[in-house]
Amino acid sequence: MPAAANTPAFRLLRGVLVFKIIVTLTLWAGPLLLFPVSAFESLMGQAPEPISYARLLGVAYLALVVNYVGGYMLAKRHVAPWITITTGLVSNGGGLAILLYLSAASAQPTSALTLTSMGALAIITAGLVTSTVQLWSTLQAKPTLV
Repeated sequence: MPAAANTPAFRLLRGVLVFKIIVTLTLWAGPLLLFPVSAFESLMGQAPEPISYARLLGVAYLALVVNYVGGYMLAKRHVAPWITITTGLVSNGGGLAILLYLSAASAQPTSALTLTSMGALAIITAGLVTSTVQLWSTLQAKPTLV
C-alpha cells in the first residue's frame, strides 16, 4: 500500500465521506423519501407542498450519496476524488450558506432539524476544505475536474 494512502489527508477525507454518507441518508434522503406527511408536519410544522417535490429532492440526495460512495472508493485506492470533493463543497457549503442566511433573515423558523443540519453541514464543509488543503500539500497537485 503506497504511503500516500495512510496520510492524514486521505484518512480525514475518508472519514468525512463516511460521515457525509450517513448524514445524507439519515437526515435528508431517507426522511424525504420515506417519511409520511404527518412526520413532516410534526417535525417542521408543515409538510412540503406538493409532497412529490420533497420525494424528488430525496432522490437527488440519494444521487449525491452515489457520488460520495464513489469518492470514498477512489480515496481508498489513494486517488484524490476531486469531483466528489468539489461536489461536496458546493452542496454542503452552499446549503450551509443558505440555511445561515435564512436563519439570520428570519425568513424560516430555525427548528432543531435546521440546527442539526447546519451543524452537520459545517462539519462536512470544514472537513472537505481541510482535506483539500492537505491533499494539495501531500500530493503536490491541484485538482482537476475531468
